[in-house]
Amino acid sequence: MSRLLFIFITTALLISCSFDPIRIDLAGGWSVKSLVAFRHTNPQSITASKDGKWLYISLENSAGLSTPSLATINMATGHHQILLNGLHLAHGLQIAPDTSLWIGEQFEQGMIWRISEPGKLPEDQRIERTTLAVTHPSIAPLPAAGRFTHSGFAFSQDGRFAYMAGADSQGRLYRYTLRSRKLQVLHAQEGWLSITNPESADAEATHLKARAFTPLRGVTVLPNGHILIAEPAKGRLLELDDSSEHPELSTYLDDAELQQPVDLAWDTARQWLWISDGYKPSRLWAYDGNRLNRIASHKEARITGLAVHGETVYLNLRDNGQSPEITLKLTETDTP
Repeated sequence: MSRLLFIFITTALLISCSFDPIRIDLAGGWSVKSLVAFRHTNPQSITASKDGKWLYISLENSAGLSTPSLATINMATGHHQILLNGLHLAHGLQIAPDTSLWIGEQFEQGMIWRISEPGKLPEDQRIERTTLAVTHPSIAPLPAAGRFTHSGFAFSQDGRFAYMAGADSQGRLYRYTLRSRKLQVLHAQEGWLSITNPESADAEATHLKARAFTPLRGVTVLPNGHILIAEPAKGRLLELDDSSEHPELSTYLDDAELQQPVDLAWDTARQWLWISDGYKPSRLWAYDGNRLNRIASHKEARITGLAVHGETVYLNLRDNGQSPEITLKLTETDTP
């Protein structure tokens, strides 16, 4: 494909968006601003660089050299571009403790991909998914983190572990040790069991009789270091206490109003938990530790990809009928 043709395609996929998104219902005291609009590009997860200068958005598309997988927005200038092409169903997205960017793929042979310096990566980089060839040396797969249906993941407060949710029909919860590159899976009675062949992580987890869930999705970390995991089919959030030799798993939130929790993000400034609900109409909840507060809802689009930086919340409107898919900036207003 010629460079000129690729520029044309990219322009069609990423559209500057200065209008307020239509048909989103907001609670009093909140306002939204559109940052970028997409056409048929499936924006999924969002994360911000630690300094807040960059916003990264995973794009959940089938693998192809010219199929977009990662977009970025320069928050100072508003400039946005396609950064990476070629992943298959790019999904989970997080900044690692060393400031590298990790991206997970949500299919049976999905992998974690690492970009060592995402803020310096030139646009229009590509991955040849079959051979794992890349166009830039800062992009590399992490096979030791397992091949499975990667969904959400999060890093422990001390930077030692990545906790990764499996989104297949018997979702597993994995723990990856960053220094030793050791992968483990959670067992109901025996705690963390080692995966000796990460290339066949799910098969080995089944053989080990690891704890099975329904598909797991969003993962985030609470101030006390506990890990939260969303289980949409059960309409609940699970809480993992991994502070001792024997991990403890309990139900953190099981509320009748919460139908299908998908994405999670902890808000340090407000001490709230943000939750996207995939049930129609899709809703955005803020949990203050006592009750769920509905902040936004949309009758057509799915609210996905939550991220918080400072007092600003970022989210996507996806599967929005004939309207563009939009990445939004949500802030509190002075008037209730």
